[in-house]
Amino acid sequence: MTKLKILHFLLTCTVVLTGCEIFAVSDRLKLIVPELSYPLLEADLPNLEALETGNSGNQVSWTVRQLADDGRIRSWTAEGDEAFTIEVPREMPIIITIRPASAGGPKYWQCRPAGFISGRESLCTAVTPSWADGFAAELLLDLAEGGMDVTGLNVTRFAQVVRDRGSSTPWNIDRQKLAADMIKGSLWVYSVRLAASREVHLPLPPGVWYSDYPLDSPLVSQGDGWEGPLVDGHHYFIHRTERHVAEIWIADDEDPLLLLHRTPQP
Repeated sequence: MTKLKILHFLLTCTVVLTGCEIFAVSDRLKLIVPELSYPLLEADLPNLEALETGNSGNQVSWTVRQLADDGRIRSWTAEGDEAFTIEVPREMPIIITIRPASAGGPKYWQCRPAGFISGRESLCTAVTPSWADGFAAELLLDLAEGGMDVTGLNVTRFAQVVRDRGSSTPWNIDRQKLAADMIKGSLWVYSVRLAASREVHLPLPPGVWYSDYPLDSPLVSQGDGWEGPLVDGHHYFIHRTERHVAEIWIADDEDPLLLLHRTPQP
């Protein structure tokens, strides 16, 4: 093979390999927005009506957080009724949270995020974040934002354990205990446990109250309020029709603290 042919061959290979983006440091990933079967989102948040009716002239906004290639957290807003495309780093875990922006909704209210977590071996091109993975994804991103290197974790296994041990509501997991074990490097399966739960009575106005976690069953308050179990921590509920927001703190054996944010009616 002559020198000219060799040079032509090498140039051809370079063009082909560059066209395949073999030297790229990121991939494009299509994010399909999670299904919003949450009744509140169908009717009460004007900027989300397009998801269910197609009649709104405004595109839906999504608040996105993801692990970037430098280990930092990138936060931004995306527009899309059904899907949008983002860039994700190669050879790193993919950790993403996505939540619908609640512009037009009542003050103090936003639902918890959906999440997607995958190991560095993943070569997927399109994914749908799930509400069930929102807790694990947000915790990993918060720890990374605080300076912890989460890239060495088996994040796929971590997400699975959180789903399995979080029962129907991963947000009921004792986040403080789990985060402390992860920071100390003593993470094991029993680090993932539900927070303490207690029976409480809340003087909520009558009606149906939806949780900030879309997969939770709603609370139904009668004339004398609502009574039932809640785990220790910070909770938000919103009234189905009046759109008042109930902010609730449950701590140790203390009486629950209820702060009712009333939404002015037109």
